[in-house]
Amino acid sequence: MKDRFMAGFISGVIGGTIASLIDIFLVNNLSFGTTRYIDFASVIELGKTVEGWGEAIFAQLGQSLFSGFLGIGYAYLLKWTGGNYPKSKALIYAAGTWFLIFASVRIGRIPNLPKNVPLSTSMENYIAALIFGLITSYVFTKLNKDEAQSG
Repeated sequence: MKDRFMAGFISGVIGGTIASLIDIFLVNNLSFGTTRYIDFASVIELGKTVEGWGEAIFAQLGQSLFSGFLGIGYAYLLKWTGGNYPKSKALIYAAGTWFLIFASVRIGRIPNLPKNVPLSTSMENYIAALIFGLITSYVFTKLNKDEAQSG
């Protein structure tokens, strides 16, 4: 794909959606953590945490679109820093954005989200962020294989 912006967006949407589904599985099925990515998105979009399928789908859509914007950032990070070590850069980018988003939520004291989160929630969201980074990197590399081969 010759359009870096769109390749980044598509990569981020795919990476974010898969990471979010893993996040939901870890919280809902394994009770690892308490606050899912869709809960953060729902509070931003609706002012409250998810209640029901309709709200969950709407929150997931918002979370996936936000991940698409993060994917655009990753695409241009690679352009500005060179294409070497894309997976390492994706992990660093994902960890950094996870920290900034968590810090923003805490500093902003967003209502309807817990003031203190258990360690398991932070760990689970961090793991999902790293999964987002790896998948986004993988998809972006596949979409940009022509650009990578031409230099």
